[in-house]
Order: sequence, then structure tokens, then C-alpha cells
Amino acid sequence: MGYPLPGALIAQNALAAETLEPLAECAISVFLTAWDYKPSSSGVL
Repeated sequence: MGYPLPGALIAQNALAAETLEPLAECAISVFLTAWDYKPSSSGVL
């Protein structure tokens, strides 16, 4: 799923917003999972 982003960076081509949104959500999800993030009960980070 993340392959279009490195390819676009290497080619110096901009990606469409429709393509970037799912990539960003995936990257954030992977980052939070890697840090074993658990939302607090108050909802404040």
C-alpha cells in the first residue's frame, strides 16, 4: 500500500489527495501501533 509514495518522491511527481489520504492514515496507524498507543479514557492525548 505504501509503494506509490516512495515512487512519487523518487520521480518528483505529486500524488492526488485521494491517494495521499489513505497512505497518511495507514502511516499514522502503523506509527501508533508501533508505539503501543492506547487512547486515554478522557480522550486527551
